[in-house]
Amino acid sequence: MTDLGSTISEIMSKWEFYTKWEFYTAAFTFLIVFATVYLAIQTVKAARTTMRADIYDRYSQRWDTPEMRSRRARLAGRIKSGEAFLTRDREVEDVCDFFEELGMLYEKRLLDFEFLRHMFAEYAVFYWYKCAKPYTEVGRQYNPNVTWYSGYGRLVDVVESTVFPNVSPKEFRELLESSRFVDFEIALDTTPSHARP
Repeated sequence: MTDLGSTISEIMSKWEFYTKWEFYTAAFTFLIVFATVYLAIQTVKAARTTMRADIYDRYSQRWDTPEMRSRRARLAGRIKSGEAFLTRDREVEDVCDFFEELGMLYEKRLLDFEFLRHMFAEYAVFYWYKCAKPYTEVGRQYNPNVTWYSGYGRLVDVVESTVFPNVSPKEFRELLESSRFVDFEIALDTTPSHARP
C-alpha cells in the first residue's frame, strides 16, 4: 500500500505541476493576446488622430487659399446684391462642394465636431441658407430627385442643433442677414489670411 500511496502522491504532485504550468501558460498567453489587442486599438486610434489632424490641416489651408478667398468674396458680393443662383454656377459649387466634403467626412467620423464647430459652423450655416439650399431648390425644379449637397444639409442640421440650439428663429435670421459677416467675406480679396470676423 505504501508503494501505491507514494505512486498516487507522485502522480498528484506531477498533476499539480502540470496544472500550474498550464495555468501560467494560459495566463501568459491571455496577457499577450490582451496586450496585442490593446496595442492594435491604440494604433488605430493614433492613426485616426493623425488622419483627423491631416484633414484638419488640409481643409483649413484650402479654405484660406487665395483662390478660395477670392471665390468666397465674389460669392458674398453676389449674395449681398440679391442675385439668384442658377444651376451650374461655378462659384456656388466651389464653396458648397467644400462643405459637402466636410459633411461626408463628418458622417464617416473622420472629422471631429469641435474642429467643424470652431472653424466652419457660421460659414456652413450662412452659405447653406444663402447658396446651397436655394441652388438645390432650383435644381429640383428640373429634376425632383436631385440630391445635391445632402451631406452638407445634414452637416448644417447637426451644427444648428448643437451650436445654435437656443437661438430663436428671429435671432438666427438676423445672424444670416448680418452685413458684418457678408462684408467680411467680401473683403477677403484684400484681407490677410486667418483674419476672423
